[in-house]
Amino acid sequence: MTQRQQYCGRKRLSTRAMRPARQDGFTLIEILASVALLGWLLYLLAPVVRDGYSALMRAADGRQALSNQNVAAVLLDAARTRSLLGQLPEPHSGGGLRNAVLDPADSDLVSLFSQSGLLPRDINSDGSAAQNARVYQRTPDISMQVPLYFRSGPLVTLAYQVGAVYSTRCPISSAACTGVAGIPGASTALTLANVGTWAPTPPDYGVQIFSTLQLQRSMLQTTVTNVDLMRDNFQNYYRESQRLASATDTTNWYPAAATSLAGQNPATNQGCYDGWYDLSSPSVNVLAQIGMDQARYGKTQWGGPLQYCRDYKPTAVGPNKVPHYGAVRLNASVSAGVAPDSSNPTNNVVLTF
Repeated sequence: MTQRQQYCGRKRLSTRAMRPARQDGFTLIEILASVALLGWLLYLLAPVVRDGYSALMRAADGRQALSNQNVAAVLLDAARTRSLLGQLPEPHSGGGLRNAVLDPADSDLVSLFSQSGLLPRDINSDGSAAQNARVYQRTPDISMQVPLYFRSGPLVTLAYQVGAVYSTRCPISSAACTGVAGIPGASTALTLANVGTWAPTPPDYGVQIFSTLQLQRSMLQTTVTNVDLMRDNFQNYYRESQRLASATDTTNWYPAAATSLAGQNPATNQGCYDGWYDLSSPSVNVLAQIGMDQARYGKTQWGGPLQYCRDYKPTAVGPNKVPHYGAVRLNASVSAGVAPDSSNPTNNVVLTF
């Protein structure tokens, strides 16, 4: 190797040695550019993420609203099948629960909910990990006067209730979540005073408001249908007996009970010369004589006894005088399921035939 070549080689080596070594990593400009790009992407994606989360929340709230609807349907079914008076079950408080839907010790109601397909964990709570309370409120009885035949007839009193089931953001286990008047969540109490305007207070949501008014109307319709059928059968019985009698026979052919209560004063017995016979009593065999089942037709749908007079003449013309009338009476407060008021006739409804 020549001297010149050796010199050039040493020069190149020294030049490399003096050059600073390149280090791995990002420059400040690259980092700032990446941060800016990431921020821009987040800015663009934020509405999408927010809308996605909102959609999930709406879907969850929708499921709770549907569950509340199912719970309300079961409570109405309980009023129809478990309560003689057609009343909603009472909200349950106890065992760490307040204004809850279901008393776990009520086996009949537990069975009704099981048949509906609702899981036990979804009845008194939303079924989430937080176990947010599902709240049930119910008003006292609301009285309403309606004509016996809905469009016409004497007035009777129906008593119905309004219920509300809704979801809260309030865990059942939270001692601080007492709400208003001890009711979990943010909503006020449902009362007779505010029943027409009450609504849940946010963040409570998914409310289902329902009432037993339609059930009470249905019970009245069935009672009226049964009584009208009974009146027709009494008249048919009388006419058939009269048809078989002589032309001049003036006998009162309306069926008599085994034990007679005749000889009453119509002025103090609501127009009846005979007694008012309790058609639900085992000792009164009147319905059997006209071909009707006593257990089905002897009472109103609320269990109130129907009473029968075979010699009804409010004009006081005398006992067993023609024309002969019979009558059936019931207590006008039909939803109470009580017997006709013998001391105050104005509390009764009398239907003649």
